[in-house]
Parts: sequence; structure tokens; C-alpha cells
Amino acid sequence: MERSSYDRYDRDSFKNRGSDKSLTIGQSDSDIAVNDLGVYGRLVTLGHSAYEVKDKKQVPTGQQNLVFLLKKRIRGNGLKFKRSFLQSVVEEKLKKGEEREGKDEPYTISIFLNQKEVLSHIQEQKILQNTGKKSTPSNEHSVPKDENQQQFLQGPSHLMVEYERDEAFDMFQIGRLPQAQNDVVVPGPTVLQPRRFFTVSRQAARLVCSRDNPRQISIFASGFNSKNKMTIAENTVKWLDRNSQFGWDASTTNGLRVWYPNMRRWCDVSLQGKVRQNGRETECDSTPMIADEAVLSNGCVLDIGCAYLLFEDARAILDAEKFNLRKSINSFDALTKLLCPSFNSKMCLSLALCETSDGVGSNAEGIPWVFTKCGHVTSEGDSKIQVAQQGTQHHKICPVCKMTGPHVRMRIQPCNGIYSSFPTCVFNPCGCVTSLNAAIKWSQCPLRQILHRDFRRCCPFCSTTLEEPRYSTLLVKSVARGEDIVSLEKLVDKLPV
Repeated sequence: MERSSYDRYDRDSFKNRGSDKSLTIGQSDSDIAVNDLGVYGRLVTLGHSAYEVKDKKQVPTGQQNLVFLLKKRIRGNGLKFKRSFLQSVVEEKLKKGEEREGKDEPYTISIFLNQKEVLSHIQEQKILQNTGKKSTPSNEHSVPKDENQQQFLQGPSHLMVEYERDEAFDMFQIGRLPQAQNDVVVPGPTVLQPRRFFTVSRQAARLVCSRDNPRQISIFASGFNSKNKMTIAENTVKWLDRNSQFGWDASTTNGLRVWYPNMRRWCDVSLQGKVRQNGRETECDSTPMIADEAVLSNGCVLDIGCAYLLFEDARAILDAEKFNLRKSINSFDALTKLLCPSFNSKMCLSLALCETSDGVGSNAEGIPWVFTKCGHVTSEGDSKIQVAQQGTQHHKICPVCKMTGPHVRMRIQPCNGIYSSFPTCVFNPCGCVTSLNAAIKWSQCPLRQILHRDFRRCCPFCSTTLEEPRYSTLLVKSVARGEDIVSLEKLVDKLPV
């Protein structure tokens, strides 16, 4: 799939604040810096943006670690509640024939209610109006008069919820389809067998950002289509919610989950942005609610259907801008003069830098290799490494510590928001190199994979399932340290890189 012009993150687009269609979002070292930057934050895809799943294999077809900047728009496009009313299924079908695409169409949510749910809705709204618990004007929640209620109770109806523009907020939509309504396009996994289906919804989620307070970023499940409509189908799990704007809340078919690093847990996010315990298999009205509003903070991970997006605020973006990966590694190579612990030949970490869009490093000679289980770095490929056979499997033997395990090319991936300090650790077994903080974080964050029902720890760069140990500290020799084998982390601490 072709990428739109605003999908790519670079320094020029980060500094350009003029375009309404370019993505950006923000927080910074201070509120003043955030407001000047005009940015709310950014979303980074974990692994690749698209996969094809066939024969129990997941083949990447999208780009790796795509970055979407969420930038303050020239004019706010947020929404606020206007009114809600019941509409029979017949009336809804007649109105659908009159719909037209365009900006003049009002933003509307259509919630399918069966007879029992219609009765519950009418009774609930009457109770709230009689007790005076509704602070909104009465015309905003239209309850049918007694003589008209019978037509709604004879069959299913739709609860129509209308919104109007609110320029105090910016709204960004996430989804699978590359259409104008979706600012962040993530196709996600496509399952080809036994039938073709997608795990990410056409319109999966909405981010709503306060233009006055850039730190206030809320997320809601589902989104609007090209006709500014959102439909909550009959089989969708929904429940009465007295504290909501229109009396109902719902989950979506493919679901929206958020990983909160401070709680170290996954939570479900509903249509109205309520946070509940992760338990979509049960009735959501009985699932304990954690918060009235799903607010994103730095380090949150969004699960939009086995496709993952890391959220970073503007403070983290500015911190990452201060770290120049290539410059730091070149300086490190010049100061340390690394040697292979096994063959005493010269090594350069800069050769392991992955600068291609697919995250694959160069095939030039001299690229370091690494034993991902123990962390020992070598200058030679498999041709000079001994092999141990265990049953039907062949394992490489580390010449330094004699541990058996994977021996792969070292790949120092671009930072892209995943890490922002010198890379000193390697994920096992893929060989992707990252910083210590990032290695600890992603070895503890459980992610669902389309090929497995359970949660697994995965590499944030290539989505490979991590094995024990999930990461290792890189071990090298340095001329500057008297040719002793030492961890890369200790070398970095004593050098101005």
C-alpha cells in the first residue's frame, strides 16, 4: 500500500506547523514549549504496519515502525453532543436512501436497539427526567410521548445521536482504510485462510485533543465513515450507562484496548471512552469500570486488533531529538576500537545500522554478529562457528562461553520513538539491538498475536516472539580497556557518546 505524504516522520515535517492535513500532537519540556511546537505527540507502529497470515505464518507486507505525528490543526475539528432521539428501522432505511457524501452531512451515531432495549431506554430516560438528574436541556434527549411509544415498542429501533462541531478540540481517526476520514492508516493483519478477513476495523478509534491543554488526549472506540456516520450493529455488546451523554455505551467488534504502563495492564476502551477491565468475553455492563475517561499518557500502547501503536507525548519527542544515533555510534567506534571477543578482529557497530525502510541492515562484509542468548558479539558469520545438534535442531556454540543458541546478524534499528539512548542490549532471538530501558520495557509488555490466543512478549521492531532470556547485554572487547571482555553498557557509561 502506498503511504500518504504525512505518514513519514522526519525533522522537516516535525518543524512544519502550517499544514492542516499533516499529523502531529504534543507535550514538551514545558507547557510553553508544547504550545509553541503545536504538537500533541506521535503514534509509532510496533513491528510492521501490515501482515499477511497464511499457513500459520505471519509475513510482513507493510513498513516497519511507521511514525505518525499528531499536529495541531489550523482549525479545530472536534465534536460535541447535540441531541439524541429514537428512530424506527423503517424511517432509518428511508433516510439512508437520501444520504449523500459530503461535509454538510451531520456527524451521527446510529445504535441498534431491540424491543427490550428500547423499553429500557424509554424507562431510563423518564426516570432521569423525573428525578432531575439530567443537567442537559430536555430537547437534547427526546423521549417519545406516551401516544407514540407503541410504534417503537412493536419492533427494533435506532437511537440516533447527533453531534456538532467543537473547534476547541482536534480529532484524529485511526483505521484500516486509506480514506480521508482516517488520519492514521494501519492495515494490520490480513488472514487469508480459511477465509479472508481483517482484524483491524475500517474506522477503529478516535483521538480527541484539547487545543487549550495539549496534555489532555482522550481516546474513543470506533470512528466515522465517509458519510460522517457511525453504526453500532445489533450483535454489538452494549449496555445502559446513566452517566453517558445519550444513555448507552458499547464495545466494538474488533475491540480497542490500551496498555497503561503505570498499571502494567490492558484495559478495554468503549465507544464513549470509558476504561474497563479487559474482559470482552463477558458482558461489559458487569465488567468493573476503572475510569470515566481514557486519557493517553506517554508510553501507552494501543491494540486496535492485533495491530499495535505506541503513543509518545511531545516531551518524549523532544528528548529523542537530542539523541543522534548515527553520530553517537560513529563516535563510540572511534573511541573504543572494538575487537571481536572470539577472533580478535576489528569490529564497527556502525555497519550494523539498519537504514532501510524494511529494517534490514546492509549485506556488506564486517557486519557484527551476535549470540542473542549470551550477548557475545562476533565478527564472523556462521562459517566459523561450531554447530551442536540437539534432536532435529541445530544450535550454534558460542566460542567464548560455550552456550548454545541463535547466532544472527546484529541489527541496530532506527530509534523511531522506541528508544532514545545508546543501544546496549539485544533481543533474543531476532538480534534487534536497543537500549537497556527499552529492552526491559518490551520484555515485560504482553502483546496478543494473531497466530496465538495467549499474550506473548515480542520485539517492538520486527514482532518476533521473544525467548528466554528475552534480552541480553552486548559483550565485546575494547582496545581502550586493555582488550578485556566487557559489557557495552559499561563502555558507554565511561565515554562521552
